[in-house]
Amino acid sequence: HLSDDGYYRNCIRYLHFNPIKHGVAYDLSSYDWTSYQILTSELPDESNLLARDRVLARFGGLDKFKQFHQAGRGGFELAEFLEI
Repeated sequence: HLSDDGYYRNCIRYLHFNPIKHGVAYDLSSYDWTSYQILTSELPDESNLLARDRVLARFGGLDKFKQFHQAGRGGFELAEFLEI
């Protein structure tokens, strides 16, 4: 359930890494059709589709959001996660 922070964070990371898993992108910043860039950018979300502050709060802020995504990059944790 998305009210569980751990599950929520893993769902967000799964969505961001899915293009990499399927060979459409080689890293998080190289795929234009993901929310990762707008969530990590200081640019305004002109679409108003994302609740950036709410998403980042579920991770404990921007730095922890980036750390959470970096923790899995290229490591066993990410490989295991993407096998789901």
